[in-house]
Amino acid sequence: MPSETSVTLSDRGKEVVTQDNEVVGEIAEVQEVESGSNRVFVEPDSDLSQSAMSRLGWTDRHEEGYELDPDRIGAVYEDQVRLEH
Repeated sequence: MPSETSVTLSDRGKEVVTQDNEVVGEIAEVQEVESGSNRVFVEPDSDLSQSAMSRLGWTDRHEEGYELDPDRIGAVYEDQVRLEH
């Protein structure tokens, strides 16, 4: 059963999965913020193409990984974070 769409520190290591059930990476880091959505960084799957990364908006790598737009998060499950679009 999904929780809300907020990713927390306890979600590190969870798979990030698209609507098409493609695993695109895993949550590498979560930076908690006082107001608004936490900053979420993903380590992409080693087989993920550059075009797929571009579609996900992952163009600039930070030290922690690629930042995931919180508007893309559809649901947070026990074992994965599902993307909405």
